[in-house]
Amino acid sequence: GPHGAAAQPLALGPDEVARALTGTPVFTVCNSSNEFVLVSDPATGLRSLGLLCFRSEDADALLSHVRTRQPVLGKGAKVVPITLDQVYMLKAEGIAFRFLPDPLQIKNALQLKSGLTGFDGVPVFQSDLLVVKKQKKRYCPVYFQKVCQAPFPFTYLTQSG
Repeated sequence: GPHGAAAQPLALGPDEVARALTGTPVFTVCNSSNEFVLVSDPATGLRSLGLLCFRSEDADALLSHVRTRQPVLGKGAKVVPITLDQVYMLKAEGIAFRFLPDPLQIKNALQLKSGLTGFDGVPVFQSDLLVVKKQKKRYCPVYFQKVCQAPFPFTYLTQSG
């Protein structure tokens, strides 16, 4: 670190991560018993996926798709809000959870990274000028949405960096 200071670990403990995610809503489709509606993983066909959306409109579209493809299951299905800390704490054997990215935020990421023609995953954004200092530590918040144009120049964070 600077001036010979010991390096601080960058990882947060599970409780700290859960606290940081508290109150951030996502949306999913549940059946009439409030259980996740699961889909098969097209890559393997073996695992079940619980899909989570950042926008209720995307969850509504997913619900419509479920009702069309699986009318019996879709009959009692509904969109349910859940917070990210609840998702983080889920431990379901054999179930993987995937986020469906907001199409507008994919468009924002593609615009920020010229030359990118496709995107696999969920983009997150950070501002190079926005740094929060707390108790001698520096934090750079990341956002699931590119929230403004100015005065902060936002960058898209790649999966490797």
